[in-house]
Amino acid sequence: MAKDRDAIVVGAGVIGSAVAYFLQEEGLSVCLIDRGAVAAGTTSASAGHTSVQGRVPGPALDLALANVRLLGEPKRALPDDFEYVQSGGLILPFADHGLEAPPEVEGELQKKRYLKQTGAGGFQGRFYVGSTSEFRGFDRSSSWEGVSQLCQYAIDTVPALARARLVRGWAGLRPRSRDGTFIIGEAPGCPGFWLATGHDSIGILYSAMTGRLLSQWIRTGERPALLAMFDPARPSLAAAAP
Repeated sequence: MAKDRDAIVVGAGVIGSAVAYFLQEEGLSVCLIDRGAVAAGTTSASAGHTSVQGRVPGPALDLALANVRLLGEPKRALPDDFEYVQSGGLILPFADHGLEAPPEVEGELQKKRYLKQTGAGGFQGRFYVGSTSEFRGFDRSSSWEGVSQLCQYAIDTVPALARARLVRGWAGLRPRSRDGTFIIGEAPGCPGFWLATGHDSIGILYSAMTGRLLSQWIRTGERPALLAMFDPARPSLAAAAP
């Protein structure tokens, strides 16, 4: 089957699936392969959020903002059961010095706006709390130390959760490059072999735009400006090698 396709995408996580999706939009026939089920690896352990709060200004943030805009396009055809919601987040300072940090973006009240009061109620369902980061190779088991740390963090944030019951814990692998930056582009010395990896724990925040831009690059041969800093041949990546 793969012999009849224009492109073969290896890895059916959120990044690989996005690349395959947009390659098809570019008019290419695609074969998406994985050793397991779709999104059953690293993507399955993701919290699934696309909040850009707390991100450091730079190329990665630019890509994230472009990704959020792409996901929010009204014309983007998504299934009815695709539970994507554009929302913000809340950053809580747990130390006094955190209150002194100036905000990067300041808002102001606009009196022309109005609020509509809706019914109030309690939360139902499950709370997802995460996450920790440990250098343990390919071990995907949850550590008791990590779970305990997250439970305490949850209680410090929402004291009522002290009465909650822990029903599940899990861990996933974070594909992180040696210099901490994404690897997106054609592999050095391997024409036709393209890479899209190193997105660490927040691949969903960059997935759709990574897929779109890389697909355009593959078809046109012109590298999008947003991907310039993620070149697989960059000196910092080679310098970080052991």
